Formats: sequence, C-alpha cells, structure tokens
Amino acid sequence: MNDTLLARYRELLVDQCTVGLDAAAQLELIKLQRSLTEESPEFDWQTEADSIALAAAAVDRAYPTEPAEPLPAGLDAAVLQAMDNAAEPAGEVVELSAQQLRRSQSGQRNRAQWLGWYAAAAALVAVIYLGMERVPTDSLPSVAEQRASLLQQADVEPIAWAPPTVSGYQQVSGDVVWDNATQQGFMRLVNLPVNDPAKSQYQLWIVDPERDQHPVDGGVFDVTESGEVIVPIDSKLPIISPAAFAITREQPGGVVVSAGPLLVVAAVEA
Repeated sequence: MNDTLLARYRELLVDQCTVGLDAAAQLELIKLQRSLTEESPEFDWQTEADSIALAAAAVDRAYPTEPAEPLPAGLDAAVLQAMDNAAEPAGEVVELSAQQLRRSQSGQRNRAQWLGWYAAAAALVAVIYLGMERVPTDSLPSVAEQRASLLQQADVEPIAWAPPTVSGYQQVSGDVVWDNATQQGFMRLVNLPVNDPAKSQYQLWIVDPERDQHPVDGGVFDVTESGEVIVPIDSKLPIISPAAFAITREQPGGVVVSAGPLLVVAAVEA
C-alpha cells in the first residue's frame, strides 16, 4: 500500500473529525479512498474512520481546552471503562495510549498533535475490541440517544420524509438526521410496513450530485415491528453534499443500482 497516500488519507480523516472538511477536501478524501481500495482491496476505510472518531472522543475527554459539548450519553463512560477493564493482553496498549495522549504540553489541539495521536486511536480501538465483553451493554448509548445527541450539534436539523404516494406506504412518516462533518446519520420511520428479510429488504439511497451521478448506497435494513423505528445510516462512501435521501425495497442483501420505485423521499432544502 502507498504509505504517502495512506498518511494523507488519515490526515484528512483527522481534519474531518476535528475541524471539518470543505468540498475540495471531501473530494480529495473520496479520491484517496478509491485509490487505496483499488490498490489494496482488503483496505478497511470504515475501521480507519472509526479509529479517528474514537481517538477524538478520548482526546476530548482527556484534554478539554475549552468548554465543550458533552459526549453522547454513555460514550464517555464506555470509553473509560473499556480502557480500565480491557483484557490483560491489552494492558500495555492501554498504557501506551495514555502516554501518547499526555504528549501535549500546551493543550492546543493542532493538526500535528492530532496526527501524533493516530496511534493512540488504533490502540484505543484494539483495547475496546479486546475488552468489549467486560463493558456493560447498558452503558452504551441507544440508537435513539445517539440520534438525540446528533440533533444537539450545530447546523443539524431533521429532514422530514415527504408524504409518500406509493400504494401501501402513504401512512409512512418520520425524518432523516444527517451530520456531514461526522458522516453520521439516522432515519426515523413511523409505520413503514414490516418486511420479511428472506424475501426483501429496505435499502437507503443518498443523492449527492457533487460526488457522483449515481445515488450512494446508504445500507440495507429491516423493519420487524410496526410503529416507530430508528435506523442508523450506513453510507458506503463519504458524502459531500446530500441533496436527498430515498428508500426502496430490494432483494435480500440489496442491489448496486435500484430500479425503484422510491417508496419515501426526504429532500434537503437548498
């Protein structure tokens, strides 16, 4: 793998998680992801992104340089408990992470420091994975809590589903919550008909004209009960500027290109 490209990719991930990316940087991130994936099909960009996000949570917890928004409910405790209660083989990794997090003398979170903490991010991920069985599941935030936390972020507003017109789906309502800075989002769906996963699955599509003429796969999901459900968005590619979110019903496992129809759509206001 090209180490120079990988280093730049990680640098952009750090910027995305800490200060945000403009459209040009988002496009560069997308191109680097494509290049790295083509060069090494085993390259796991999602793990790279998750590592940086966990590092950001740990650093914000360790070095709050200014009054900060509280971390999502349960996340702070989960990170700390994972570090404290990790399996014995990860003990040295935990210590290394703490040492690297203490390297800042001034507490200023500049780009160089964030890049220096990338190793701490990877170490922290390993610690959490190795010690996960010791982290009480009730200490982790629920999907509803994660959505509520995302709504507290600046410039994040719910985008309502337009009244559906497809037969059998007219009663569906709800909204989409999406934060482009963290590439995280959730769908809230009320009265979406229950599906049989063995026969069909719902699939989300994200329309982003700035990155591609084709909608981006936002993940497949199932609805197993009537009423309200909240589904995390699983975008398969970084999103630059979403214009709309749409749901189709596809074969199990989803499809690469959908023939429709669009069951429910949420358009982002310009």
